[in-house]
Amino acid sequence: MPLAIANAGYGDAAAFRHGLQDRGLKYVVGISTTMSAQPVDAVPVCKPYSGNGRPPVPKYPDPARSVKELVTEAGRKAARPVQWREGTRPGTGRSGLKRMYSRFVALRIRPAGREIRQAADGPELAVCWLLAEWPASESEPLQFWLSDLPEDTPLTTLVRLAKLRWRLDAPLLAILDEAANVCKIADLPDLYSHLGSRGVIPITILQSYRQGVRVWGEAGMDALWSAATIKLVGSGIDDADFADKLSRLVSDHDIRTVSVSTSESGRSRLVSMRQERVLPADAIRALPKGSALLLATGIRPALLRLKPWYREPDADRLGAASAKETAAITERALAKSLRRGDSGPAA
Repeated sequence: MPLAIANAGYGDAAAFRHGLQDRGLKYVVGISTTMSAQPVDAVPVCKPYSGNGRPPVPKYPDPARSVKELVTEAGRKAARPVQWREGTRPGTGRSGLKRMYSRFVALRIRPAGREIRQAADGPELAVCWLLAEWPASESEPLQFWLSDLPEDTPLTTLVRLAKLRWRLDAPLLAILDEAANVCKIADLPDLYSHLGSRGVIPITILQSYRQGVRVWGEAGMDALWSAATIKLVGSGIDDADFADKLSRLVSDHDIRTVSVSTSESGRSRLVSMRQERVLPADAIRALPKGSALLLATGIRPALLRLKPWYREPDADRLGAASAKETAAITERALAKSLRRGDSGPAA
C-alpha cells in the first residue's frame, strides 16, 4: 500500500492531506498541537426550522478543540508502551542494542477546520487516527501525528510508521587512512563536496598537512581543507606555517593593559587594549599527547581531550574485532603473495 510520511510542516496543511488522498495515498504525518478536531463520537445536529429564511444546516454543537486537549483529556492512563525498533547504541535489546521505546496514545478523531468542512461531502467530518507520544517522565504529550490508515491498524504499526521518518539509511563512511601514502586518489579534493551530496562521508587521515601538499599540491590541499566541515588536528604539529595558520583560525582576544605614570603634575593611569592570539603557534606545537584542536563549521574552535578507545567499556569487544580483522587482512595478503609466487611476477 503506497504511504506518505511527512513532518508537521506538511501535515498541518489540509490541502496537502487531501492531495494525497486524491492520489490514492495513505498518510502518517506530523501535526502541531494546535490543530483542531472533534471527538469521534461527535454528531452534527440541525436546529428546528422556523419557516423563515434559509433552512438551517447540521452543525456540531460544540466548538472543535485542539488535538492536545483531546489527548490530555484521555489522560496518561490511555498511553500504552511501544517499542518500535532497536537503535545503534549498546543497550538491552535482543541484539544487544538500545531499545527505541516510549508511551503512546491513539485516538479516533474528526479533524476540523474551514478547508476540511468545504471539502467534506456531507455534514460529518471524516474520521482519522490521532497518535500522540506521551513519555512516562513527562507531564503532557510531546509529539502528535495524524493518519488515515484503517480503523483496525495496530498501535505498534502506527508508531513504527510515525517514527520511520526519523530513521534514515546510515551514510557510507569512506575512511581513508594513510590517504597520502597507501592509496593516493588524485582528484580527492574535487570529490569532497560531490561525495557529501551523494551520502558518502569521506574521512581523510594524514600524518601532516605538508604530506597532503606533496600529493595534491598547495591548491589541492587547500581545497580539501576548505571542503571538510570537521577538522581534527592532533598533537605533534611541527610545521611552523601550518601552526600559524591554525593559530589565526582560532583567532585573537583582547588584552587589557594598565599603565601608571608619575610626573610633576601628578599621577596618571592609562588603560589600553591590545590583541593577542588565543592559541599561539608555539602552544599549538606543544599540544600534549591525547589532546586535539577541533575546527568545525558553524562553531568556535575547541580544544579537546581525547578518550582512548582502549580505556572505554567496549574495549574488549573492539579489541577482539580489530584482532579478527587484522588476522583476516594478513591472511588475504599472504594468500595473494603465494599466488604471485606460484605464477611468477604479474605482467
